[in-house]
Amino acid sequence: LKNLLKDNAAKLYNSADSPKIGPKNAALTLVYFTDYNCPYCKQFEASLEKVMAKHADVNLIIKPLPYLGDSSQSSAELALTLWQTQPEKCAAFHQGLISKNGRHDQASIQKVLSQINMPKLTATAQAKASLENNTRLAETLGVGGTPVTVVGDTMLMGLVPYEDLE
Repeated sequence: LKNLLKDNAAKLYNSADSPKIGPKNAALTLVYFTDYNCPYCKQFEASLEKVMAKHADVNLIIKPLPYLGDSSQSSAELALTLWQTQPEKCAAFHQGLISKNGRHDQASIQKVLSQINMPKLTATAQAKASLENNTRLAETLGVGGTPVTVVGDTMLMGLVPYEDLE
């Protein structure tokens, strides 16, 4: 696994298409595979937020991975579209999606878009290609579900307790 992570480091850490939250030259970067409909991802988000609040030198790279239906796919495509076209709004969109209890439908996705003043956003071909790249990368790494977090040469699968992230 360590070799796989090393061989794919550029795709994990240097993709301009992946949303990034935190300082550019952080001491530690976490790569987070998530699905906006995944209940475990929604729970895990609180741990990630605590880590980022406690450690100002942590960067989070988000790799949407739509495993749970059409609304997972469309929300991931829109998140990547926002990152590519209006990156300053991407974190708010991510937070709006991940904080909703339960699964999304088109109405709930549209509600979050309206909350960030982007009601007419349409997914771009570049965002769709980025999502395909995320899926291929996940398959290469053996990711079979979400959440998955890469920290250095370690891959943490599933809902990891906050203490294990520290």
